[in-house]
Amino acid sequence: MSIFANRVWLTVALFASILISACAAQRDAGAPRIALSPREGGPLTTLEVQGNQFLLGTYLEIRLGPPVTGASPESYGSATVDDSGQFSASFLMPATWPDGQPIEEAELLVVAISEDGRVRATAPFNYHVPESPTPTLVLNPATVAPGTTISVSGAGFVEDTEVGLRLRVLRGEPATGILAEAVSSAQGAFDTFITIPQRWPGSQKLIDDEQLVVVAIDRASGEQLATAPLLNAPSLAPSELYEALDEQACTRLQETVTQALDVQVRRASEAAPFVDVTSGASGESCRLSASGSGEDFSRLVDVAAALRLMFEREGWIVENRYVAYSPTETTFAMRQPEALAVIKVQWSPIRESACLIQLSPAECAALLAPSQMLFQITIDLAQPG
Repeated sequence: MSIFANRVWLTVALFASILISACAAQRDAGAPRIALSPREGGPLTTLEVQGNQFLLGTYLEIRLGPPVTGASPESYGSATVDDSGQFSASFLMPATWPDGQPIEEAELLVVAISEDGRVRATAPFNYHVPESPTPTLVLNPATVAPGTTISVSGAGFVEDTEVGLRLRVLRGEPATGILAEAVSSAQGAFDTFITIPQRWPGSQKLIDDEQLVVVAIDRASGEQLATAPLLNAPSLAPSELYEALDEQACTRLQETVTQALDVQVRRASEAAPFVDVTSGASGESCRLSASGSGEDFSRLVDVAAALRLMFEREGWIVENRYVAYSPTETTFAMRQPEALAVIKVQWSPIRESACLIQLSPAECAALLAPSQMLFQITIDLAQPG
């Protein structure tokens, strides 16, 4: 091959390489991604997760796991994507997996998962495995409401350490006094219980922060020994009754939902029966409803995301304990200090069909024309009686 031919071949190869790289960069430019700060650390490191280029209104959970086995079922944080396609979340890097086993992997993945179970983005985290046992706490349950009593198990503590347990927000104050005391055994372990108070001490402020932390301190020195994240989900006590949200607030939300969905939203003429599935409390609600075909709505998750975003703009926050999802139905809830909204979105074939019997919901939805799909939306709005 001549020198000229070699030069032409090299020029073409170089141009092709540049073109392929440019195309790959352009393809990846619009992909959702998350960034971590810091990108390495050990137990109790506060990890900030920043996401961008996500779909507006997408609800995400932040999970953790080894690269080989994937994310654990434990959610360490959650967020909803804002108008600019971004979100932020933070959590304390744990020392143990949800089953209480110590984290011994040096390479971990932080994973952003949407409510349909799909992994939307990942980022590597270099985990500094402690050389000696690290004091750890395991909470059960790890999602609570004020007034709930939970068990706290400690491991890896120095023998005969007098441990005090406190509660605080994720960063700094406010914080409670000592909620429980325990002494570690010869194996460095202890088991005790704490009750989550309704208000922060010394004030009338309700404990309504979503992310809390249980802190174990050395009673003798005051040194912080271990922490464990706690997801706060305020709710009504089971003994209380619900009543329908007041007429003015219900009417205003009816108008807001109508604008958000661009369909007619109906309001029941009478209060509807209502049961809180998480606490057993019952009563009545102001019920809003809407329906339409696939020509009025897109996907199930898109409708739910639009409603969640609408409520968030009105000052409501997600109530994680109510989240349930299937290919044909999704349920979630939003709350304010004195109000609860339970939202259900579901779809079915408009006419009786063997589609859902013979095929999976996803396959059935792919075969049906938009005009053959019926979407139904129900919103129950309640408040303490």
